[in-house]
Amino acid sequence: MGKLIFLSDGLTSKIGFKLLKDSLSDYNLSRKRILIVVPPEYYLEEALYISCELLGFVKENIIFFSEKLNFEEHYDYIYVTEGNAFEILDYMKRNGIVELITKCFKSGNCVYIGSSAGAMIAGTDIKLASDFDKNHNNSTDLGALCLFNGTIIPHYSHTDLKRYINLTDKKDLLHYNEIYSVNNGKVLVLNTM
Repeated sequence: MGKLIFLSDGLTSKIGFKLLKDSLSDYNLSRKRILIVVPPEYYLEEALYISCELLGFVKENIIFFSEKLNFEEHYDYIYVTEGNAFEILDYMKRNGIVELITKCFKSGNCVYIGSSAGAMIAGTDIKLASDFDKNHNNSTDLGALCLFNGTIIPHYSHTDLKRYINLTDKKDLLHYNEIYSVNNGKVLVLNTM
């Protein structure tokens, strides 16, 4: 499998940029390809493009998802943006991005970077997102990428996570092997097997 990097702060924020830069400092990114997943209505393409160049990716290796994307290509890094978890997952499912990401990640040569909603989407499902985001689309298929058997609660410290778990109905938590949090200004790195 591959490496998972989770942040609460997005790549377009100063804190998120610094955290990710520090997490990727050992890599020569000029020869690596990054796929960026962000719904077009978020209007983050230009800011994400600039951030990726500043990280060290070269112009031709910064790819934004579009319907014209070649699904047979491999990406060394995949970045899924912050926002509403329901909207982003729905966008990914409607466009076949879920299959592309799981294929790249399971190849073992891919780093998945999830920011806020993108972090939660990496897990088994986004059922707990209803405590944080509005399900405007009334999505019923909440199964996510399953890059690990668990979930991430972004913007929560370890103390916040313990309180959240204690206040959440236990039956809603039983199907997760792992429940992690990643607080603002922090990064969580997981290596999967």
